Amino acid sequence: MKCVRHSLAMIWRWPAVLAGLTLAGLLSALLGQHGIWLVISWVLLAIPPVVIVGCLQRRQTRGT
Repeated sequence: MKCVRHSLAMIWRWPAVLAGLTLAGLLSALLGQHGIWLVISWVLLAIPPVVIVGCLQRRQTRGT
């Protein structure tokens, strides 16, 4: 197996994006209790679990 080196930015890019989406979802849930704020918070907070489930399914299909 070939060892590939990745830069720090490459390693932390997607975790930082998911953290930012989670933070934005939490802030929108705190700022507004009605209307569009509620929808925005639900959508933003649903993205990280969906990504996690997708990654776990992809890992299972690869056999790892």
